[in-house]
Amino acid sequence: MLKIFLIRHGETEHNRDKIVSGISDSMLTETGKLQSKKLAGYFANEKIDTVYASPLSRAIETAREITTKKSLQVNCDERLREINFGEWEGKSWDFVHKTVSNWKEIRHEYRSPNGETQQEVSERVLAFLGEIKKKHKEGSIVIVGHGSVNKAFLGILLKISLKERYSIGQSNACINLIGISNNKVEVYKINDTSHLETNNGL
Repeated sequence: MLKIFLIRHGETEHNRDKIVSGISDSMLTETGKLQSKKLAGYFANEKIDTVYASPLSRAIETAREITTKKSLQVNCDERLREINFGEWEGKSWDFVHKTVSNWKEIRHEYRSPNGETQQEVSERVLAFLGEIKKKHKEGSIVIVGHGSVNKAFLGILLKISLKERYSIGQSNACINLIGISNNKVEVYKINDTSHLETNNGL
């Protein structure tokens, strides 16, 4: 069986301030750094074969913390980056909701100006997942991504529509655990943050 630990990066300054990040870089806050250390504590006794991450700094920093004691390289893949919000990058979420009053109803199919759609995110995640399943037949891997990317992963594996994927919570530094064996998918954890309530890694 292949075990996939799908992680969302730790809290960033944009997360804290309710700013649209997308493909823009935003540094981890002190809380985000602490969350990353607790993730590292969680994985301290877990055998991990490979770590993949989005090339955005918030994901790389989270992934590197996880690999600190494991002598593993962080493999960055452009397909794991967050959705591109185009001209909305760096603006407040209040701005988005005022600009598109029914945002929550149409966000699964909406393209922000010069941005990307959820369908496009799903297509690149699907391509990445296909390669992973061919490359890793068994063992354990960690993937550090973003809210939209993780929802795409889970939506694809669980056959959930683009619109319904928004019902899947993805908190900062959460853990999703998926098992794949002979194309059979089993999900053991979704949006688990129980490790953040311990002193692991500190």
